[in-house]
Amino acid sequence: MGSAYPPSTANRRLGTLLTVPATYVATHQTGGLPGFPAVDLFGFPGELVVAGFNGTVTRKSGRACSRGGVPGGAYGRSVYIVNTDNGITRFLTHLADLAVDVGDRVRKGSVLGSLCDSAVSGKPGTTHVHVGMNRP
Repeated sequence: MGSAYPPSTANRRLGTLLTVPATYVATHQTGGLPGFPAVDLFGFPGELVVAGFNGTVTRKSGRACSRGGVPGGAYGRSVYIVNTDNGITRFLTHLADLAVDVGDRVRKGSVLGSLCDSAVSGKPGTTHVHVGMNRP
């Protein structure tokens, strides 16, 4: 069974934590939207996702992975964090749960949530967090 996603050298697993890097090279656009570069960081269902930068949570969205995708959107929960050092907002999608709330200040290494099982999206074996970016 082949994956629709290319292997990512940006995967920074450390034990049971998947660290979102402070910088990365985008591999694709978010949902085909121009101007929203992204990278997929592959992991395992339930693996914890941690911040690789300091920032503030500005938005949350989505729903439980078991309920499938949001119409016109991604499956799982999403969180939006503005980097306090450079003003760039990153959004992380395909999370099973969130450990942060809007207004929370996160520090590098803070747990943000855990990964959904990609089997709920009909693509088993492709569990990942989608990290998109938009500039200020």
